[in-house]
Amino acid sequence: MAQDMEANLQQSLALLWRRVLRTNRARLFGAESKRLRNLNWGDRIAQPEFVGPNYEAGGLVFVSMNPGGGDDGLGPFDKAQYKILKRLRNCSKSDAATHFSEFNALLQYLIPRGDIGGPIFQNFLEPVLRHARTDFSSVAYINLLKWRTTKESRSLDNLYDLSRREHTGEQFRLLKPRVVIAVGVDAGKAFQRHHTNHTYHHAIHRVYNNIGKEGDDIRMIRTWLKKHPLRRS
Repeated sequence: MAQDMEANLQQSLALLWRRVLRTNRARLFGAESKRLRNLNWGDRIAQPEFVGPNYEAGGLVFVSMNPGGGDDGLGPFDKAQYKILKRLRNCSKSDAATHFSEFNALLQYLIPRGDIGGPIFQNFLEPVLRHARTDFSSVAYINLLKWRTTKESRSLDNLYDLSRREHTGEQFRLLKPRVVIAVGVDAGKAFQRHHTNHTYHHAIHRVYNNIGKEGDDIRMIRTWLKKHPLRRS
């Protein structure tokens, strides 16, 4: 029964990821779409991000603002993602789960190595995973906005709101997280504006000089997790 529920969740998520990838962002965001980066074809591919193969509803979900845009987004690891995402976007519904699994397997390999997201895993995700006594295959990592933005863009509230109504809200309804950890204060505020149910949430300040150290944010999360350990099947 549990395996059937897990398979149904993965199938539902796969179809949602496929729908996100088929989104016409100009139609969705209207005038706000000018704030989305459009340097090359890679910028126009949505990045709904990662769900581990062992994730179960009620688990731990990390959230971030949107895909990083420090370079042109056409490096070899970016292109490896796009190749699978295009297959997922263009496939039949019956094949969606296969390509969804393929994409998550790639990210499960690349993100912990720092090939995607740079030091985010080492600085922010790994300490939380350690205190939660879980691993990356059992969590999810979601972008609140699925596309890169221009350097000139400041507040992304309107883009977040439109994304939530279109697909991000549905991502969280399917994942049903019990714990949400935001990578960055702005992402944390955006999440809290719309998700104020029984989920525990905390935002980690994005300070990159704390490798090997645990700041106040991580210590607070550690204390909470000691009192409220994640359910493990």
